[in-house]
Amino acid sequence: GNFESIHDYLMSSNDPDLVLKDFYAYVQAWEELVSVYGDRHRWGQACVHNTAESGFFSSD
Repeated sequence: GNFESIHDYLMSSNDPDLVLKDFYAYVQAWEELVSVYGDRHRWGQACVHNTAESGFFSSD
């Protein structure tokens, strides 16, 4: 398929860039994101919280 060369490289080269090291954590985070995004109220709360907490960084 389209990703066969990437798969082969990662599986045969000992993953020098550690792409696969945190793949399980990535999948868990993705599942949490999908869960939260599906709950409009919870997603809205997360957006407001993120915006409020990033005020220091958003001022130029």
